[in-house]
Amino acid sequence: YVTVSKTMGFATDFSFLAMLAVVVLMVALVVCTIWYSAHLYMSLQRLMKGAALPSLAESRAKLPGFVGLSLLGGLIMAGPLALMVVVNFGAVIFATFIASPGGMPLPSSLGSISVILTLAALVWLVVACTRLITLTPVYLEGTRGIMESLRQTWEQSRGYFWFVFGWSIVLGIAALVLSIPLTILAEVVGDDQPLIAQLISSAGSSFLFGPLVVCFVLGIHQRISAPASKPTTV
Repeated sequence: YVTVSKTMGFATDFSFLAMLAVVVLMVALVVCTIWYSAHLYMSLQRLMKGAALPSLAESRAKLPGFVGLSLLGGLIMAGPLALMVVVNFGAVIFATFIASPGGMPLPSSLGSISVILTLAALVWLVVACTRLITLTPVYLEGTRGIMESLRQTWEQSRGYFWFVFGWSIVLGIAALVLSIPLTILAEVVGDDQPLIAQLISSAGSSFLFGPLVVCFVLGIHQRISAPASKPTTV
């Protein structure tokens, strides 16, 4: 009995350490991916301008601000939609476990309001992602703070919504086609080695699609930051 208990305790400790190692590995991968993205943006920006490439120390100095920019930008873009998901989930829980057993009536318009607000959040997500697509190069190209970069990016993209939106669809289709081989490889490996499959998917997204997305965003930034003529449409 004692031997079995020790064995179970050892297995539990080993599982905990394995999970902790996976978490640490994933956090390190996220940080390296963000650093890689910042360095890639800075390098391609300077290549386009004919300037000297940045050092690793220089891009590392931009890393904290780049992380903050990514978090704040993601919150602005996807925050309303995430809030609506939480609210809808809470409404379902309330209707299932509280209202129904107790006979508490629910407003008939609640579902319609939820649908309208969710659609509004989706529209905001599309508009915000399109208008703020050049946020990263605007922030990295100078000494602006995060809030000033947000304001300038929003103003800079005024009149270019449909231009950016159309090319974003083209980029999405290209990324979908390029992701097919990685998806097949991850599924083949994933049955036996799920961690390796996750690493293949993450590394492929970062190092294969990363340069494609960066070049696309920098091209858009170059187009709308110094246009030959400002478009009149919004």
